[in-house]
Amino acid sequence: MKTKQKVLEENYSELEKSKEAVVKDLNEMKQSHQLLLGEVEKLKCEKQILEGDVCEKNQLLQSSTESQAQESTKVEEALRKSQAENQALVEQISAVENERKNFKESEETLRAKITKLENSANLSASEQEEREKILMREFASERDSLQRSLDITTKLIAERTKEAENY
Repeated sequence: MKTKQKVLEENYSELEKSKEAVVKDLNEMKQSHQLLLGEVEKLKCEKQILEGDVCEKNQLLQSSTESQAQESTKVEEALRKSQAENQALVEQISAVENERKNFKESEETLRAKITKLENSANLSASEQEEREKILMREFASERDSLQRSLDITTKLIAERTKEAENY
């Protein structure tokens, strides 16, 4: 039988070993805890950096969105202006076409008058020549007037077309 002292010494020895194991585990836990605290601090720093990046990117996005909205407004305004100029050009083209039609009608009318005068047997040759000259002058005057009007309108259309192309 073991003596009480021996049993106590064995128990004490086992308790010392247990204590050493517990102290060792405690130290390992403290080290692990320190590592985790360091990791938490590192993650907090990264979080702050990421939050700063997100804030900066949100500001850039908002600025970019505002810029795009302004640019879109400018483009829409330019489009409306171009459409208005295009409509004006369409109207001018229609006016030029009407002038050409009138010019052709006037030319045909004057040619018919000339033909009628040439066929007129009642007029003497000199009277006929005089009338023909008058009609030719009227025809030339009318043609020149229409041509000037046509040239001016064509020039205006060319200018408007060039302006529209610049937009």
